[in-house]
Amino acid sequence: MTKERMQVLIVDDDADFGELTQRRLRNIDADVVFHEGPDGAIERIGEGGFALVLLDINMPGLSGLQILDALKQRGDADKVVLFSSMDERALEEIAKTAGVDYLSKSASKDELLARVAAATGA
Repeated sequence: MTKERMQVLIVDDDADFGELTQRRLRNIDADVVFHEGPDGAIERIGEGGFALVLLDINMPGLSGLQILDALKQRGDADKVVLFSSMDERALEEIAKTAGVDYLSKSASKDELLARVAAATGA
């Protein structure tokens, strides 16, 4: 029997950045999926199977925080890491208040890989 690979979901309205992040994570032992924009993100996360969700905060229509609130109501927020280019202190405070982890989009590739690997066990 083969071990199922962990899955990581990136939710971001910036397709170029989402695809770049997906490529940066290709060397971890996990399947990395990109979901563009907030539309359908809650349903996509609800499909299950994701060990980690990198969730952008600033998206048009439905913000990452609104998505996070919906996930909290369903009990799916424990796997969310807020992933934003906003000021890191502000991001840290928002994440702390929300009770989730965070990662700046300006993090180095090594930091991104290490944080995702630690969160997924990959």
